[in-house]
Amino acid sequence: MSDPLAEAMGTSKSKGERHKKAMDEKRKREEAEERRALEVEQKRLEKRQRRLAEKAREEEERREKESALQKSFEEAAREESSASAQKNRAREAIKTCRDRAAKLRRELAKATKKAPEDRDEEVEKEAFGGRPGGLLPVRKELMGMAVLAWDAATSFGRVLGLSRYSFDCYCNAVSSPEASVLVIETARRLLKHALADRTLVTPQNWEEVLGASLPALCERLGRPEPGGGVWGSDSSSFNELSVETKVEVLGVVALAAFRSLRPEVDARKEQQTRAASTRKDDLKSNKLRQKDQTARYREEAFKALKKEKLLAAWDDDEEEVPDPSPAEVARKADQLRDAAICESRLVLDKAPALDRPEPDEATEDVPRTELAGIQKRNADRRARRLHLTRVEAARHESEAWLAENLATATVGGLRAWLRDARKCMLLGDADDCNQDQPWCTRSVARVFRALNKLEKLEDDKNAARRHRDAMAAFGVRREPLGVDRTGARYWWLDDALGVPGHPKPQMPRVFVQHKRDNAWGCYSTRRQLDHLRAALSDHHSQERALKIKLADLFTLDDAPPRDKTDWQTHNCDTLGRLVVRKISRTTVEGFVAGFLSADNNDGQALWHIEHSDGDEEDLEHHELMSALDEADQAYRRYLNSPKFLDYYATPSAANLLAAKRHLADYGYTPDQIETFTSHF
Repeated sequence: MSDPLAEAMGTSKSKGERHKKAMDEKRKREEAEERRALEVEQKRLEKRQRRLAEKAREEEERREKESALQKSFEEAAREESSASAQKNRAREAIKTCRDRAAKLRRELAKATKKAPEDRDEEVEKEAFGGRPGGLLPVRKELMGMAVLAWDAATSFGRVLGLSRYSFDCYCNAVSSPEASVLVIETARRLLKHALADRTLVTPQNWEEVLGASLPALCERLGRPEPGGGVWGSDSSSFNELSVETKVEVLGVVALAAFRSLRPEVDARKEQQTRAASTRKDDLKSNKLRQKDQTARYREEAFKALKKEKLLAAWDDDEEEVPDPSPAEVARKADQLRDAAICESRLVLDKAPALDRPEPDEATEDVPRTELAGIQKRNADRRARRLHLTRVEAARHESEAWLAENLATATVGGLRAWLRDARKCMLLGDADDCNQDQPWCTRSVARVFRALNKLEKLEDDKNAARRHRDAMAAFGVRREPLGVDRTGARYWWLDDALGVPGHPKPQMPRVFVQHKRDNAWGCYSTRRQLDHLRAALSDHHSQERALKIKLADLFTLDDAPPRDKTDWQTHNCDTLGRLVVRKISRTTVEGFVAGFLSADNNDGQALWHIEHSDGDEEDLEHHELMSALDEADQAYRRYLNSPKFLDYYATPSAANLLAAKRHLADYGYTPDQIETFTSHF
């Protein structure tokens, strides 16, 4: 028999061993879990250290880039100041050379004892490059009478019942041997107002009435009859007369018509006086408003400084508080004005740092239920970091553009820059970039100041332009733009065409009336006006005033470089002729500036064209003939109809039908209407 006690002891011993073994295994598992937890934590710490090191490296690189950009800005500013100084020195040298050249020319003229007329011609040729281009088919001696008749027809078109047309169309129509609506309507409507008995003048009898009444009109004006009084006694047609006779006849009729237009002249004088008075009152009110604004800023500055001094005296236990000095008040007023220009924003030295997101969360050993949320947050952070990177790049681009273009930027360019600056956080409102009030950087403040200055200048220019247009619309006499050193007067006559619904000519059309022989010339392109502006001297008060007026009317640059091709500028009958080129759906005006013969160009003759917009091109013979014909025949499209006024464009069928109805109302026969509209 087995011993029960021994069996019990054996059983107890086996249980104890099993328990001990289980405890050892449990301890080993716990130690293994602790080691794994330590390893995971160590990996997390290492990753965090790497992220911090990478972030510190990125911050260091960003600071290095900012410092490099700041250095580049400083170098650019130094270079700009150096270039400005060099430009000023060059200007002074050019002025000195011009003065020296003028002095030498005067000494040479005095030494050779030339006649005054010869000296004037020499000065004119050297300073202004001879007579301007842009030839018209009317002799320069008769240009004054042509301008007189055209100016009467355009200035008093509303009273006469004439639609406006350009001076080029008038000259081409008068010089043409063919009948045209432009000549017929101009002659008969001026003649109707010139005759005292208001004789009925129709498109059929206008030549007969004009020939019969011309001697009486010349006697009334005390002028000799045009053409020696030959026309009117025979049965020749008006179109068969010479160009000189036709120009003089229409000029006499225009002079006679001015007497019947006296009420209109008086009304325009009154309107012109009223417009001048309104302009004077506006200028006076602007000065008073600026004065009141300055006084208000000074008052606010005085109160603010007085308050600061009172607080300082309270802290220091001082009994007497002195008033702020005028210099302190002026400085404070300038600060308040500048703050108003900057929209009361806090001006920072540099753009504040952007709010960067936290580093990405680890996705290792993360329960599947939390993984999707962590991945979404990490994606949002990466998108945010990418956006901030683009914002910083946009900041650098904006600063670079501003450093390069601030001096020459326009109002539209600065406003667009401010919109971009708001997007790239160079200015913001309260709570943007951890700021407690609206803020902007110093560069943005500079843009605010420059924009305010440009807007004031633009407002002044717009007000002056409106006043000039009003004076031109009510004007009853022409005043020259100015006078040069030779006594030649410069005229701009196209301001009469600046009315709503009528396009202004593309060509500048600045006429020059020479004092020596009373001959007229025409500056027809902006290139010619650029050369004229470069030739005018600032040392002559009259030429300086003329230069300022030309710059106000036209956007002129320094004289551009000429084409290096050896173009001939003489011995060609087409030089100076006006041309019209159809490019795509638009028309461009220009003139023939040079000629290259076939012998000098491998058998191909070319004509150099300068366009009104500054472009240039070379034309072959057939292209030149087409462009010349398009310009010469533009007057044929004039039908005295307000429906279409662009004579280079083909009118629509509805407008052409309306023009035919107008001609029928004016008294034209169906055959005449068909003749004058057959070329459309």
